[in-house]
Amino acid sequence: MTRRFERHFAPDDRDWIAAVPTTTRQRRLWPMRRRVLDQAGLPACVGFAWAHWLMCDPVKQFLYPAGIYYAAQYVDEWEGQDYDGTSCRGGAKVLRNFGLIGEFRLCLDAEDIAAIVLEQGPVCVGTTWYAGMSDPFHGTIAPTGRLQGGHAYLIVGANQRHEAFTVLNSWGAGWGENGRARIGYGDMQRLLDEDGECWVGQEVRQQ
Repeated sequence: MTRRFERHFAPDDRDWIAAVPTTTRQRRLWPMRRRVLDQAGLPACVGFAWAHWLMCDPVKQFLYPAGIYYAAQYVDEWEGQDYDGTSCRGGAKVLRNFGLIGEFRLCLDAEDIAAIVLEQGPVCVGTTWYAGMSDPFHGTIAPTGRLQGGHAYLIVGANQRHEAFTVLNSWGAGWGENGRARIGYGDMQRLLDEDGECWVGQEVRQQ
């Protein structure tokens, strides 16, 4: 299947930086009770990544991923909607506008992301995507080979001992290990340094 990728986001000085919690946890993996989503041929990975975020613990909700994607094109950094893709920031704005998150903040340091994942919950990232990330090898991906574009996905786990994140992709359960794969902290930092974005959402809890 031909995969379609996203755009790069444009850093904005108005973005708030996420507060980083202290942690003594060594590992954590956030569960998702529903099936892994598959974006198929849609260039809508941002919508699917944020839909996965809503579906994960600690609070489980659902919003149609294609709806998040198309709405995000109206509030992202670029004029019009005549292009493929959007930004993770745009997706976060949609969730905020729907009242599903109270705020969203930026995090661009892998060690800080690990602390957030270990203590608070999953985070949504958008980075460059390389051929070596498309086909996990023994459950692991790395930014090697040809650059394929930009892609959004979820970080749902962190392991301090192995310095590795667990990512949840939107290419169905057949990708990796039930839609998941591992990537090293150092590799994630490299991707963030290549104009990557990582967003921490504060979900609105239902009464």
